[in-house]
Amino acid sequence: MTFNEYLTLGLSGLALLVSVVSAVISFRQVRTEIREQLNEIVRELLKTQSEAALSSKNPKLASLARQGDAIIVGSGEIATDIDCSVIADSFAMLGDLPRAAHYWQRAVDLSPSDFYRVMNKRGYAQFLFFTGQHELGRKFYREALEIYDVTTDFNKATNGFTYQMWYFSEASSLSQSFSGAEDYYRQARGLFESISSIQWKRNVLSYLENARSQIASLTADPAPNPNPPPGRPA
Repeated sequence: MTFNEYLTLGLSGLALLVSVVSAVISFRQVRTEIREQLNEIVRELLKTQSEAALSSKNPKLASLARQGDAIIVGSGEIATDIDCSVIADSFAMLGDLPRAAHYWQRAVDLSPSDFYRVMNKRGYAQFLFFTGQHELGRKFYREALEIYDVTTDFNKATNGFTYQMWYFSEASSLSQSFSGAEDYYRQARGLFESISSIQWKRNVLSYLENARSQIASLTADPAPNPNPPPGRPA
């Protein structure tokens, strides 16, 4: 092979390498732009969720949720579990329960660590109770509790909060007797009280009692009518 042939071959190889590098850079730039778009949509969804009433007629929330859905569907593996859980909550608020369930399951599947797997499983469980799927919700609560043992304060707090959410789900949905739901309250309180950090223990017990107060207000008997109809006891 002559020098010119070697030179031509070398230049062709260099051109191919430049082309491949350019394609990789272009691909990464596109993914970065898509990631930034999704980040902005998720930020706007969180803001809109906090501002919007729970209504299926919220056009801004619907538009943002659909944009996020389109980006995730069209971009492959770019979504994180946080993206999916925020979009799941948005679709739930809009009343699109099948798509909400789809994104909760994706959030669970994309969980990057045991901690986020606990968060996403119990978040999905809470959603399932909301939609009346109590047995499936219990399954996800049980699975969330199986991830950590209770040998550290962090694990105790994490599992205690899972029990607190389970208690709230059971009691507020009236899916079983209130005395049955109380078992989960007692489990949560027992774990919280075993935390060695005084300040941490105080904080989580305060959150638990706030949840208990909310349940009490939801399940309280209505006040008697001060002016009952004739013939009906007050």
